[in-house]
Amino acid sequence: MSFYSAQRNHDFMRECHRQREKAFDEGRKLLTNEIIARAINSTAPAYYVDHGYALRYVSLYNRNKLKIKNKKGARYEMLQELSEKCQQLMAKQPGLSLNHALARVLTEGNASRYFITFHTARRLYFEIGRQIHRRSKRDRTESRRRSRKLF
Repeated sequence: MSFYSAQRNHDFMRECHRQREKAFDEGRKLLTNEIIARAINSTAPAYYVDHGYALRYVSLYNRNKLKIKNKKGARYEMLQELSEKCQQLMAKQPGLSLNHALARVLTEGNASRYFITFHTARRLYFEIGRQIHRRSKRDRTESRRRSRKLF
């Protein structure tokens, strides 16, 4: 798993937890699917994409040479948003290259949402949740073993 995926997963789970806590504080009970949907549509702290990858595909997008079958998919929407932000930045600062504009967008800007599908988000939610549960169960078991050895 790449650094960007691991960081995205961590941030996404933190956002799910924040959404669950927010609903609890408001006295509402949310279904898991609602928590996941709210987390996906909340602002993400980054785009979680490598600069080289983004430059290659934003460049193709700008020249209308991008070959993506699903034009409503999360990846396409992310490239579209990156392209729009780069175009706005280049319009404000004439002479700024796409490379430099993209670097600024990736380092300084937040993404409007998490660019992952609902299916992927749901899988992450349950897989990572299961790993956390196993880890905490293992820690409790090891703690009991250590305390037995003391006596």
